[in-house]
Amino acid sequence: MYIAPWGIKKILNWVAHRYHNPAIYVTENGLDDENLATKSLEEFLNDTERIKFYQDHLSSVIDAIREGTNVRGYFAWSLLDNFEWSNGYSKRFGLIY
Repeated sequence: MYIAPWGIKKILNWVAHRYHNPAIYVTENGLDDENLATKSLEEFLNDTERIKFYQDHLSSVIDAIREGTNVRGYFAWSLLDNFEWSNGYSKRFGLIY
């Protein structure tokens, strides 16, 4: 998987231009992580990769807003981990461990 924060700005600006700047709500954006038994609790709690992901993506959303895109909401994926049909609990993506 590639992490490309510039991509969210690009798609937000494209939607704004293509569809006459509608109200846009980003309803799911986030990062999954392997639920590895080898990671300690401290490593899971010191989640620097997820923090950087959200800092970079939110910065790109703010840039799109400053350029005039009508972003009204941004929702992280997800508050809590849940059971994924294809992966069970092997992927972690919640903001809360």
